[in-house]
Amino acid sequence: MKRIIGTAVLMVILAIQMHAQTAQDLFKQKFPQLGTTLKLEKGAKVDKTQTAQYRELYANMKIGLEEIAKRRAGVEVETEYKIFNVKELKEIDKAGQLNELETLLNKSRMEMKIYLKDKTQYGIDSIECIEKLSILKTLKDQKDYHAAYSPFKTLFVYYPISSTNIYSWGEDILEFKMQDEHNKAADESAKGTGKANNEVIVSHLNNERGWFDTLMIVYKQRIRYFGDAKKYGKGYIEGKIGQAEYKFNKGLDKNDPKLQFDTAYKYLKQSVQQEKADAGHTVIMYFFVTGIDRLKNKKITPDGIIEDYLLADQSITQKIIDAETYVAKYPDKPDSKKMIESAIPAYKEISDKITETFTKCPCSSCEVLDSIFNAKYGENKTNAAWLKKSLSLLERKKCKESSFFEKGSVELYKLEPSAASAYNIFIIQLKKENYTEAAKYIEEAHTQETDSLLKAKYLYEAAIVARTQNQLQKARSLALEAAQYRPNWGEPYLLIAKMYASSAGSCGSDEFEQLGTFWAAYDKAQYAKNVDNSEEVQKEASSLMGQYSGRFPTKEQGFMREKYEGNPFTVGCWINENTTIRFIK
Repeated sequence: MKRIIGTAVLMVILAIQMHAQTAQDLFKQKFPQLGTTLKLEKGAKVDKTQTAQYRELYANMKIGLEEIAKRRAGVEVETEYKIFNVKELKEIDKAGQLNELETLLNKSRMEMKIYLKDKTQYGIDSIECIEKLSILKTLKDQKDYHAAYSPFKTLFVYYPISSTNIYSWGEDILEFKMQDEHNKAADESAKGTGKANNEVIVSHLNNERGWFDTLMIVYKQRIRYFGDAKKYGKGYIEGKIGQAEYKFNKGLDKNDPKLQFDTAYKYLKQSVQQEKADAGHTVIMYFFVTGIDRLKNKKITPDGIIEDYLLADQSITQKIIDAETYVAKYPDKPDSKKMIESAIPAYKEISDKITETFTKCPCSSCEVLDSIFNAKYGENKTNAAWLKKSLSLLERKKCKESSFFEKGSVELYKLEPSAASAYNIFIIQLKKENYTEAAKYIEEAHTQETDSLLKAKYLYEAAIVARTQNQLQKARSLALEAAQYRPNWGEPYLLIAKMYASSAGSCGSDEFEQLGTFWAAYDKAQYAKNVDNSEEVQKEASSLMGQYSGRFPTKEQGFMREKYEGNPFTVGCWINENTTIRFIK
């Protein structure tokens, strides 16, 4: 009988053990939402209600982990437990599955943390996120970059859309770590070149490359999450990638074909194409520099580098114009002072460097430009923007004699009649000595032009054409109008002085009056010298004044006509100018 009872008890115990609750069962019982109402589905959207539910579940699992720790510590007070109870954990512990339960909780929390990281701004744990942001800012401000890496990494991995500061501060941290490894390699190098030293140097340089690769990952994740930002979006970040690639690789072996700035060029070009004048000035410069490097290594054709130059030049020029416009509009703003003192000079310096680099390139000769533009003319003859860029480059390079300049100018004038296109036709007609046609187009140019300096230029050249046609009064009128649009410019007055001097033989009833024409010519040359301090005008004005004073009448000629030094005199004929009598010395 005892044997039967014992057998029965054993069977009951075995049955209980067979049906004892497992860690997996207990986990599903306590957190049934996972896999049912709350699913971790790739690509699924999460609304505010679900976000709150995930966060509550995540917090409860944390409490569950704390309760497992209490069980291990022997705490059996029921009020200390909220998720599990003492009996449940005791049974799981006896079954040897407490570690498995802990693993299930940790794994599920991590899966939720990763799942929710980019579905809501502050991820699964808004308190942790905000605390880490605060810690990161403090450490970054203190320049404790080594300590700052840990909160940065947490934010980057689990809270990637909480703030763009993660990326800008992370950039500083990773650049510091790169430089730190670089400096350590340099220090080891200074100690000697033994085998041990070389191994340490290689180790530091490998670490530097590792931090650089991490920086690239940071930039690309920023594009993923913040690439559509209006001010610092994809184009801006690609500029940073390109700059980092250029700076990191420029000190390496240039004979290695893998290190010829290919990646840097790709990102820099994409940045300038998207950002244009909003691209950083160093981005624009590095873009063109890497393009020149590719040209040297035959990875880009001459017409490709010309297009790059036009893009770079247009971007930096517009950047200068925008900055100067801002300063003119808001002269008293602190930003304006900074622009005047540093930004604008920096932009102009880079503009000069880009132009100088391009000018030295064999691909910028008139012959090469003319050949390239002629080859592309057929497919671009109705593309006004392309024609403008091409003609502008030819003008800057003083290649107006090229065959393309004429046909390109004519086509652009047909597409978009404007002051600039009319001026180009004027140049063409002038070269052909078709002065009547030239006068027509230069008049159209100065009539349509709104920029004061260009208007002055066009009026002055119209005056030259009028003089060529012997329309002297019209030429003088145009020259004086040109001077009104550009104060302190002496060239128009020198032109008038020359016209007066050339009329000496025909203005006046006798030799005295004809020579008196040089008084009016001298006055205009002197006026040009007084208003224009440029070296060219000063030199030419002085030369003309010397010539004209040598042609003044003699005192004897004046005495015979009762005309004396300092008396007023009116030069006749078309000149009709009041002046003062002077005699040759």
